[in-house]
Amino acid sequence: MEILDLAEEVSTENDPMRESWIMTRILSVLPPKLAHFRTSWNNVTGPTKNTETLIERLRLEDEQLKEMTTNAEGCTNNALMARCEKQGQSSNSKQDKSALACYKCGKKGHVIKECRGKPCQKYIEYCKMKYSCNICKKKGHFAKDCEFREEANKSGYGKQKRVAF
Repeated sequence: MEILDLAEEVSTENDPMRESWIMTRILSVLPPKLAHFRTSWNNVTGPTKNTETLIERLRLEDEQLKEMTTNAEGCTNNALMARCEKQGQSSNSKQDKSALACYKCGKKGHVIKECRGKPCQKYIEYCKMKYSCNICKKKGHFAKDCEFREEANKSGYGKQKRVAF
């Protein structure tokens, strides 16, 4: 590390550079993404708070951050969104959604829970096969298209009954 090399050059045999100054200098030049590390290092006490331990922990932290960024890059597919959320990634985070395609409208750039567009025919057919009609309880159509709709309207299906207290 440059700071350690500089400290060795500046220090003399009679006046070695203080280790606390070296650690403070290392911590002061850390990038903002490691601000949490700086805070946690300030809470370390005792004989483990030395330059060697600091450098080792910084290397470990750097490896973990690299691993997290590679995992985040692999989470661009819709199928992996739930997996990413379990790993601590939020689906609301500012990740690139340009590659995602909505299953409801078929357009790219958003997911179904953010969709404001009209559903495409593929999604309508999917819903018809998955969900049952609210009137006859059969699959394959919606309540607005149900053949028993007029009978249900005459019998009062879906109307609220008024009750006086």
